[in-house]
Amino acid sequence: MLKRKVYEKLQIRVYFLESVKGLFETTMPKYIFFDGQDYAKVVRATNELDTTLYTLSNHLPQVPSVNDLLQSTGTEHKFT
Repeated sequence: MLKRKVYEKLQIRVYFLESVKGLFETTMPKYIFFDGQDYAKVVRATNELDTTLYTLSNHLPQVPSVNDLLQSTGTEHKFT
């Protein structure tokens, strides 16, 4: 019984990964924003795409953060 439950969970994970991968291959996003705890899943789903990944929360040192996009450039006053 335990083996069956583990097998079913693995099937769901594989199905989910293939679904997300198919969605990304269809839409071809240039940027993907996600929570840091999902990094491994997102990387597996996008490893063949030319996309930039940004964390929204649970930031990782090697992955750009949405906060990087919000850094002051010094030209903000020109747009008010």
